[in-house]
Amino acid sequence: MKDAVEKREDVETDIQEAMHDEADAQKNYEEAMKDAVEKREEVFKLSVEKEGSKADTITKLQVACELSETKSDQLGTTQDKEQCIHVDCDHLLGHIERHVAAPAARPLQYPIISNLSSDTVLAPRNLSVLSVMRLT
Repeated sequence: MKDAVEKREDVETDIQEAMHDEADAQKNYEEAMKDAVEKREEVFKLSVEKEGSKADTITKLQVACELSETKSDQLGTTQDKEQCIHVDCDHLLGHIERHVAAPAARPLQYPIISNLSSDTVLAPRNLSVLSVMRLT
């Protein structure tokens, strides 16, 4: 009978140890699950922040590209206008040099200037009083 009592005590001890081990395992499992949830939340939050930052960067890049294209278009337009002005001015200067007969002539006379035509202004030109004073 003593053996039966000892076996019963051993079984009860084993049961208590098993219950204690199970309680510890459950506690560890719950802590691990809680840590996993917190880590997933942190990763998700970081992911959302990175996506937001990425979207901001993409928007800034698109704005910079559009600005660059606009500036490039403006530069092209300016170069085209500059070329047109050079063509017009070269024509006018050539005309003046032919009439004055010297590329480094002194101040020009009013009649020569007033009778010059260009692609944008037909002769005779209406010059301002200040321009007439400088040419006469």
